[in-house]
Formats: sequence, C-alpha cells, structure tokens
Amino acid sequence: MQDLLLMRHAKSDWHTGAQTDFDRPLNERGLRNASDMARWMRNELPRPDVILCSPAQRTRQTVLRVCAEWGLDADGVVWEPRIYEAPPGELLAVLGETDGAASTVLMVGHNPGTELLIRHLTDGMVPAERGEKGVPTCTAAHIRFDRPGAPLERASGQLLRLMRPRQLPG
Repeated sequence: MQDLLLMRHAKSDWHTGAQTDFDRPLNERGLRNASDMARWMRNELPRPDVILCSPAQRTRQTVLRVCAEWGLDADGVVWEPRIYEAPPGELLAVLGETDGAASTVLMVGHNPGTELLIRHLTDGMVPAERGEKGVPTCTAAHIRFDRPGAPLERASGQLLRLMRPRQLPG
C-alpha cells in the first residue's frame, strides 16, 4: 500500500432511541458532512482500491455516501467488526491483512482509534486547529508511505492532508 485514507464516521444522533452505541445512526448534520467530505475526497484524494469499514450503523452510513460520490460499488466494502472501537494495534492488524496489490486503502472507523493510528503512523502529526479536536467527526486523512509494501510502523508514513468538515471549501 502506498496511500492510506483514514476517515472518522460523521456526526451521529444520540437521541434516536437506538438500543446500543453500535446502532446509532448519523444525524442530519452528519449526513450533510458525509456527503460534503465524500465530494472533497473524490476531488482531492486517490481513489481507494480497498475499503475497510466498521459495521456500526454510523460508519456504514458514512462509507455509503463515500461510495456513492465516487461511484464505487458498496458491495465491495469489507465490513470488518474488529474496526469498531479498536485501538491502533488492532487497526494495524486489520490493515496488515489487506491485499498486498492494493495501492490505496480507505478505512472508516471511530475515535480514539482513528486519531491514535494517524499519530502512530505519522509520528504524532495531527495539526491543531483552534477550538477543534484533533480528529473531529467526519475528518479524512491521507497518509503516504515511502516504502509501499513495507510494514506499517511508527512514523513510517507522511500525513499529506487532514481535512475537517469545518475546513471544507464553500
């Protein structure tokens, strides 16, 4: 893999009566942000060869908007239960199992795992925004590796882009 795209799910709705955290859907803002971020990703980031996604409701809704914007078949999404609430080590294990021929992988997941993985792979490089969390909901990151196919180790990648919903143009 040369490029890793990491995305945190969009804003979820805490007041839907969902029985579990896993079942929580996106709220209206989350649905809008997911579509807007997907459009930005299509225009600015490399097209993914492989998509890995937590099967939680909010990540499913997020990635389906990404697939629709890119014209990708959602049947090809790998719904990986280990991504849900996973620490960085588990996310690295999942990434390590991807097809070695894939040049670009998109993983859609949750915090704190997504932010910690970005920090791990880029030696802590998450640019601070005043009044913002490092990786708020619906943030997308693009990490490039100088040695495609090499093990994903601490500081092995370079953070090329980190886009938060509030930073999206127009």
